[in-house]
Amino acid sequence: MTALGDLGSYPAIQALAINDAGQVVGYAGAVSTGGPTVTRGFLYRAGSLTDLGDFGGAQTNVVPAAINTYGQIVGTVSAYEKPGRAFTYAGGMITDLNNLIPAASGWTLLDANGINDNGQIVGSGQNASFQTHAYLLTPGIFPQISLTSSNAVQIEFTAPANAGAYIEYSDTVSGGAWQLLAVLDPLSTIHQVIITDPLSPGTSMRFYRVRTR
Repeated sequence: MTALGDLGSYPAIQALAINDAGQVVGYAGAVSTGGPTVTRGFLYRAGSLTDLGDFGGAQTNVVPAAINTYGQIVGTVSAYEKPGRAFTYAGGMITDLNNLIPAASGWTLLDANGINDNGQIVGSGQNASFQTHAYLLTPGIFPQISLTSSNAVQIEFTAPANAGAYIEYSDTVSGGAWQLLAVLDPLSTIHQVIITDPLSPGTSMRFYRVRTR
């Protein structure tokens, strides 16, 4: 048996889930003076605990519910006596899951209770009529674009399992044709993709898009 330790001023530890790599998630609690219990989500790996953070403001009670093989975590962030918000944690960053769905969807994702190795998330939420329903959220591809030290363009994104993609570029979005930069074959697991475009001399502007196959 291994004691997981604590988060300093949050000594009451509850472990909730474990993945195949032996990483553990749970929460640490403490009773604030004259107030409700405050909880902090944690990730235990390599013998140490990491605080998952929160959304800031009043939404500081963090309870993770599940972790997949790749260390992606889901759970709920809430404030005292207020509805929760589903979150995802990956790459050292906690994100409101509601920020990753279309703003006009009419849905508010209240909690996230499970995530599989394809990145699919399940939980419950409210629709525009304030009715509560279960949901299944399947991830799409959201590229991040940056410049390298040699002024090449780097396109990075997380590819879902069993989904190939075309990475394309164009020097204009007003009637210009899209050119193929790379073709990705589908893999059986979720994976990170990094594509570099060295750019031609004199190129001052370029647009990119990713299309699933």
